[in-house]
Amino acid sequence: MYQNTAYMGKRVERQSLIVHINANMFSSLTAESGRFDLTLEEDFNIGRASDVYLDNMTSIHLFSPYNSSTGINDVPRCMAILLHIDQFKSKMVATDTTSSDSGVDDKYQTHSMSGGIVVTNESRTTSATATGDVVVHRARKNNYICTMNPKKLTRISGTISPLIKDGASASSLSDLLQISGSHATSLFFEFVFVERDE
Repeated sequence: MYQNTAYMGKRVERQSLIVHINANMFSSLTAESGRFDLTLEEDFNIGRASDVYLDNMTSIHLFSPYNSSTGINDVPRCMAILLHIDQFKSKMVATDTTSSDSGVDDKYQTHSMSGGIVVTNESRTTSATATGDVVVHRARKNNYICTMNPKKLTRISGTISPLIKDGASASSLSDLLQISGSHATSLFFEFVFVERDE
């Protein structure tokens, strides 16, 4: 009797979650980081244990490390975004750049990265306003964040800040995002949930 020898693979379920952060929500903020709490359009159900990945970030009106309004010493302020999501228990641990033995100059000290997600700013524009500059940031594509057990998500909350703290001058969100107006920065984070084969 003839039998089908073709490989029969198990289908892996994937689902995506898009988180849109618009800088207008931080219009009255002057601190180093911004708190957000967003409601999902519908419940996001995680049916089985799943690995969570950051697939990409798409931005519009995001200040570039190369924009012409800053000097070379200000470039680090725009180099990356530090994102913390309360619902994603990332186990990422980082070195302490503020300790005296780290050897890190004040200009390059970072906010606490532990438990966070670092997203590289890949914008190459030299415009001071980055008006209309749309960029898909993929340097961290398929970046593993954490594993989540079955649950239902109705909200996404957390904080966003520049990666670099910049010592005593304390960089703020306005160094990275256009905070208000018709050209306020929008960031779209796409997270992919991949069911584990357990």
